Amino acid sequence: MKEIQDAWGAEDSTEMEETLKYIYTVKFQYVNGSPGYVGDLFIIQPDVLGNEYPLTRLIRNREKRLKLLE
Repeated sequence: MKEIQDAWGAEDSTEMEETLKYIYTVKFQYVNGSPGYVGDLFIIQPDVLGNEYPLTRLIRNREKRLKLLE
């Protein structure tokens, strides 16, 4: 996703692929309170925990496409 490449500062898909070697991705089958969200929740985190890196959260929208949470 272009938004994720931008968030991690990758210029293109090749650079993003290299960056992904140092990133952990976790997928949860998430259920939130009512009314809430039920479905896939992805968390992307670098191999260093710190304030300078984004914690990116992705969900699937009603059309089953990945969407960044705001």
